[in-house]
Amino acid sequence: MDMLLFKKAYIGFELLAGLTGLIYWKKLSGSYWQYFPMYLLSIACLETLNYLIPISLRGPLAIYIIIPFEFLFMYWLFYKTLNSRPKLIWTGVLVYVFAFILELINDAHPIGKDVFLSFSYTIGNIVLLVFILYYFYDLVNSDRILTFYREQMFWVALGLLLFFLGTFPYFGMYNYLRNNYMALLFSYTWIVIFLDYIMYLLFAVSFIWRKTN
Repeated sequence: MDMLLFKKAYIGFELLAGLTGLIYWKKLSGSYWQYFPMYLLSIACLETLNYLIPISLRGPLAIYIIIPFEFLFMYWLFYKTLNSRPKLIWTGVLVYVFAFILELINDAHPIGKDVFLSFSYTIGNIVLLVFILYYFYDLVNSDRILTFYREQMFWVALGLLLFFLGTFPYFGMYNYLRNNYMALLFSYTWIVIFLDYIMYLLFAVSFIWRKTN
């Protein structure tokens, strides 16, 4: 099977999630979730652009623009959802930004070099997982657990948890695996692709099951 075709297919899942958000736009009226479909469509456009530009520019676009955008937007979503814990969110954001800048200025990772910023990605992943776990903790200890399936953040957090927890070793050791275990990296990539599909399908479900304000 052509892995590249399956890699490109996840853009379709991003579009599906974004378009689902537009279909259920009225449910989002007056809520910060109105920005979520725009985010999903923006990511789909950036990913499409990444397949159209020269190969030498694809890595930098993904590493220095798309991935930070994804992390920061998700942090913002949790900031709006967990409004009782702004210090927790801001601390996590600052930790990720610091790790990202630190890795950028590291001589081992100059812009344009074909490497993956595993350190800052790992930090960003850990920060996001902390937010996700705290959200579920907060949900379980509240009356909202009785109608958890109507909470949009439940489906989003579940999708994020499956993807980022499942791909933690993949991205955290990407450079090492690429240099030493290409066969393992290739096999693991299939898992990453299908976890990506599941995440965006759950994002689409979040719009469908969301209760109207």
